[in-house]
Amino acid sequence: MLLEEQKLYESGFSHYGSGLYSHAEEIFLALCMKDPLNHLNWYSLGSSQFMLNEYHKACQSLSIAHTLNSSHVETRVLLAETYLLLNMISDAEEILAPIKKRKDLSPYLEKKCEWLQFKLSELSI
Repeated sequence: MLLEEQKLYESGFSHYGSGLYSHAEEIFLALCMKDPLNHLNWYSLGSSQFMLNEYHKACQSLSIAHTLNSSHVETRVLLAETYLLLNMISDAEEILAPIKKRKDLSPYLEKKCEWLQFKLSELSI
């Protein structure tokens, strides 16, 4: 990432951390246009859209991030949650399945995955 883009990313991250999600979304969208192959830009854009309850937009951005880097666990988890909120149950189960077997998740991601699995099992009944 170039220095200018790094500063812009840090600015978006700061806005996101302050709860200014629409400002963060604008910044991350600009970064996606500058560097469309950077999965972290797309993940950050999708995260901002998710926090704005723009789930269809978040789904598109997170899908791009996942296509660019399918091993990024945070993208998979947030995409699964977005699918769940859009009632795309089979998509949520499919994107979450490879994570269930992992033993190297952070405690936060482990709890998040457990919660998603619980919600998905409720909907499958």
